[in-house]
Amino acid sequence: MLATIEAYFLSALGALGSESTLLAGPLAAGDGAPATACIAVWAAQLTLLAPSADAVRGARRSVREFQRSQLLPQGGAASDQLDFVIPPELAGDLGEVERSPGVPARPDDDYVIDQRTIHFFRPPQAPVGITLYGRPAQGYVSRRPCQIEVSVRIRAAQAERAEALLRTVVSTLLLAAAELTNLEVVAPAGASVRLRLLAPTAALTTVRRYAEPPAATHGACAEWTIWGDLEETVVLGTPVPVEQIASIKYNKTGLDPKK
Repeated sequence: MLATIEAYFLSALGALGSESTLLAGPLAAGDGAPATACIAVWAAQLTLLAPSADAVRGARRSVREFQRSQLLPQGGAASDQLDFVIPPELAGDLGEVERSPGVPARPDDDYVIDQRTIHFFRPPQAPVGITLYGRPAQGYVSRRPCQIEVSVRIRAAQAERAEALLRTVVSTLLLAAAELTNLEVVAPAGASVRLRLLAPTAALTTVRRYAEPPAATHGACAEWTIWGDLEETVVLGTPVPVEQIASIKYNKTGLDPKK
């Protein structure tokens, strides 16, 4: 999840890559040539705000097999298409729909379902993401509040350059933070695991400048805190069959069951 957040912030800063070096992770002592400014985005820590072990166990719910897929407009290009058909090879019950990557669509407000067709009231931003749920499974799904610390460090040879980059970085990432949507970690192929950051809210918490002797470089740092819910889905396999009583036959009192 930390790398996913770094990638989101770096994508927002992409325009600065032509005039400075963009890095993911902490800013090391040797990063950045004297004539080149350096910007490093580091999501250092994710903290789960779980008060106790009982609260963790209580937050876990039963799980079903799931599969994620994307529906593209006809022709594969952006369009005003409103209807998206779920292919027959995708089995299961439709559980979630995204009208753009990471943005949940609300049933009845954003779309309605007609058999295997999703009808949007306004054109979505393709691709449309869907989650289909299948049989009950062993495992769990839980949702717990969390907090993530993100810092953006700047290094430049001139104080004026560091200050100009700081202004650009803060203004750019304030917009990106306001548009932050659900984020999902890409799981390894074949892994029945899903990790998502839901309903994230980001706020700028610290801005500071500093000098870095003896290299005579100038630095600046802007820090954000992100709050949200971390959803964990773990599917271990189909549940062990449980024997159930199909029927009970009994005889009236005083009667011989052989007669």
